[in-house]
Amino acid sequence: MTQTGCYGQVVGTTCTAFAAGAAGLPFKTFSGSNLASSAYTLGARACTGVTLANCVQVFATPVQTGDPVGELNLTSAGQRNCTLNTTTPTAANLRTCWP
Repeated sequence: MTQTGCYGQVVGTTCTAFAAGAAGLPFKTFSGSNLASSAYTLGARACTGVTLANCVQVFATPVQTGDPVGELNLTSAGQRNCTLNTTTPTAANLRTCWP
């Protein structure tokens, strides 16, 4: 990632999102030394309602089943959020994701 929220060779203002665990990129898209030993896969996408050139949301999805966290995410503006594997989200749940 660069300060513009893009990776690789940027042509003009074109940025590219990538899926969690995507292969064939010039960097790792998982948290460990290899995918098999990773706790999370990593990805990037545009923030809700804006273009990728204006705001990037990086996200991590757990590899193991049974993790209480469904997805961690952080925007280039510093906003942290998460989804949980629960039907009753609360403010206490956010502390589960970002202690």
